[in-house]
Amino acid sequence: MAYADYDFYKQNYMGTVIPESSFPQVAQRASEYINAITLGKATAQLQTYENEIQMATCAVAEDYYLNRDSDKHIISESVGGHSVTYDRAITSKTKRNSCKMYLWDTGLLYTGVY
Repeated sequence: MAYADYDFYKQNYMGTVIPESSFPQVAQRASEYINAITLGKATAQLQTYENEIQMATCAVAEDYYLNRDSDKHIISESVGGHSVTYDRAITSKTKRNSCKMYLWDTGLLYTGVY
């Protein structure tokens, strides 16, 4: 189950990037990512940090949505012999930075090691 729904995305996060038809898929992927990087604490602490977790879900969902097409991410291109290399993967750092903005002071990102 995704931590945020489309109504939250539009009304609270004030998102404009993701169309309603694409939101369930990217929100689910974002929720799974957040649950993984919090070592399951996001699910366990959802009632305590519901707004923060939902905002982080929307931010990561936008990362997933914006990086869904490889043609937007050319990482190298040669003219002679025309060669193009695409980067299809959204980086872990990008997703983690999106989460940090909303989850930094909740303790959910703490893994026991500094």
